[in-house]
Amino acid sequence: MRKKIALILIGVLIALMITLFIHSVIVNGGVTSTAALRLTLSLAITISSIVKIVTGTGGMSLARRTVEKQYADIIGKAFAEPDRKRLRKKLTEAIYIFSTNSKGALLRFEKLQKKCATADDYSTVLTFIGLTNTNIGNIDMAIAAYREADKYAQQTERHKLRSTILSNLGLIYANKGENGKAMSCYDQAIECDKQNAYAYGNSASLYFRSGDYGNAIPRCEKALEIKSNEYHFAATLCLCYCALQKRQEAEKYYNIAVNNGQNADQLKNAMERYKNIDITLPDVPQSPAES
Repeated sequence: MRKKIALILIGVLIALMITLFIHSVIVNGGVTSTAALRLTLSLAITISSIVKIVTGTGGMSLARRTVEKQYADIIGKAFAEPDRKRLRKKLTEAIYIFSTNSKGALLRFEKLQKKCATADDYSTVLTFIGLTNTNIGNIDMAIAAYREADKYAQQTERHKLRSTILSNLGLIYANKGENGKAMSCYDQAIECDKQNAYAYGNSASLYFRSGDYGNAIPRCEKALEIKSNEYHFAATLCLCYCALQKRQEAEKYYNIAVNNGQNADQLKNAMERYKNIDITLPDVPQSPAES
């Protein structure tokens, strides 16, 4: 009976995590690796708890495997040599605790930085230091870590990692109101990885907020083409078409957004800013975005 109750509670926690993630994206106006990382690792912790409850054993090895798989592009070849497996294990454990203890994770990453020996080591660890500092609110330290990580990533031509770094830097600069620097970072991120949906989507959000709907729409369409179940891209397109007084297109992307997890009331409230267009959109049952 206790196991059954515990599993029900864990199911409720998973639903709450997804809801909080949706709220975070709406508040921040964009998607960061930090937000995605926090959701994924929170789910990993929850899954580990289920394993522990059902089997009576710990779930750390499962969590490490989840981390390795989900963040393969960021982790790369860091501490990959056979005689450095212990450091690789410490790295995945630090990533694992990030979602629940950012300050503790930061201390672990900083200790690992002292053990770095290769460009792959440095680019990976510094990227996570940037992510963690962003989450804590140490913005200047996050920028410095990302810039240093980018230098090492260039040395080993880790293009996807560079794209992630630059996209996250772009969002930091956008939040600081430094739009020129932000767009430059987004453009470089796209150049490094033309399949980085978040670089397209976040740059589209920046164009949207500046009223440049003509540039926002194609970038957002590209983002949605790459990741069709990301509701925030569709929500941005909905608002763009509202601003352009195009009812049919607005309704189309409203439905896509809400069907993929966007809160219908929050999107309708955002649309209220564009009262010149008379839109009566149908209520669509809210469902979490599919992974």
